[in-house]
Amino acid sequence: MGNFSFYAIITIIKFRIKEYFSEYHYSIIAPLINTILFVIIFSTIDNYYALKMNDQSFIEFLIPGLILMTVVQESYDNSSVTLVNMKQIGSFDDYLTAPISRIEIFLSFIISSIIIGIFLGIINYLILSLFINLKIIEIKYFIYYLTIAIIFFSTLGCLIGFLSYTWDTQSTVSNFFVTPLNFLSGTFFS
Repeated sequence: MGNFSFYAIITIIKFRIKEYFSEYHYSIIAPLINTILFVIIFSTIDNYYALKMNDQSFIEFLIPGLILMTVVQESYDNSSVTLVNMKQIGSFDDYLTAPISRIEIFLSFIISSIIIGIFLGIINYLILSLFINLKIIEIKYFIYYLTIAIIFFSTLGCLIGFLSYTWDTQSTVSNFFVTPLNFLSGTFFS
């Protein structure tokens, strides 16, 4: 641990977050529109069928799951797509030739994905609360499960990004593991 460079980790985290915000059309606006479209579709169904979940409407029940679904997908995609893209264009070699260890690279990508995932979850919550009266009763449980999911899926994304050299491997894990987990995670049912 004596040769552990915190400056390298902080530098990579700052670069990753700056890069994320520079592509805000794809990284922030697109997931937000995706979540809003889900809310519009399900609120139309909710108005037509008047679905209730215990003492709240179906859409109030659904929104925390939709936020979690969006954040999970983005946490995985953020790290894995970036790493595979860096390998494809050859810029990942810059990290490998720098005097930093593989674990420092791995940790910096995970921490930056966690920060980005929490930011995306907060933005989704704030934007959706403008349209619908959101009252998450147990906010501490929501933040806890959101953080655990972000850590798990950003770690998975980093592992897949480090191990895969082609888009096929990355998209195989996304299509056959991450997306089914999103839909089977209890987002749409209790």
